[in-house]
Amino acid sequence: MNLILWQTLKGQRTGLLMVGLGLLAFAVLMPTTYTAFGAAIGDILDALPEGLRALIKAQGGFSTTSTGYIAIGYRHAVFIVITMASVIAMSSGALAREIERGTMFLLLARPLQRYYIVIAKLGALLVTVAILLSMSFFGTWIGVVGNGVEGVDFRALAFALLNAFMLILAVGGYSFFISALSSEGGRAISVAAGLTVIFFFVDFLATLWGAVSFLGPISVFHYYDPQAVVEASSIPALHLGVLGAVALVGFVAAGIAFQRRDLVR
Repeated sequence: MNLILWQTLKGQRTGLLMVGLGLLAFAVLMPTTYTAFGAAIGDILDALPEGLRALIKAQGGFSTTSTGYIAIGYRHAVFIVITMASVIAMSSGALAREIERGTMFLLLARPLQRYYIVIAKLGALLVTVAILLSMSFFGTWIGVVGNGVEGVDFRALAFALLNAFMLILAVGGYSFFISALSSEGGRAISVAAGLTVIFFFVDFLATLWGAVSFLGPISVFHYYDPQAVVEASSIPALHLGVLGAVALVGFVAAGIAFQRRDLVR
């Protein structure tokens, strides 16, 4: 099992490095722009259109503190796209891609239970996500120190990234389940990506349009609000519970489905 975990990480090392560097660079950018805007930052944020406010869940107004401004970056489209694309590609292809290439049959030729493979792939995912978010945190620290930004609460930002970690695991959970049911990596990735886009759109629409706000809780993105987290310096228990439950159900269901399915079909 450890061999599968390390081989998976080894195969992902180049992509992991590139994505990690991208997140680090983007994280450095947020404190830099805060310094560049200076005293005008409040007026700039207030001038943003309502649609953009809904996109980053800031309809109630923006926090003009350095910590609150940096937290906007953790809800920015660039951060969301990079992290979601990474977790979907890795989770959806974790099992389906191995079946498609035929390497799964080589693994199962050994006296190895199928769920060990799921656990090993899950372990690789956890390590990858932890590295990527650590790169984001490190990039934020570089940007803050390098630009002399004052008053940044790194503890609150760590909570925001923990919220991001739980969101990523939730997406990884149902992506793993889709992968466990599929024999083609491309198809599994497409289905998981499509479902994630729907979840994001539902959350955006529910935030922007009060008439359909009741739809918000069905989306995993409803439970991810970095600005609110840094303001409270804590994550609501409901948000942690829902995201954790989605992740757990997804991973357990993936293990059961993969254990029972016929890989030949």
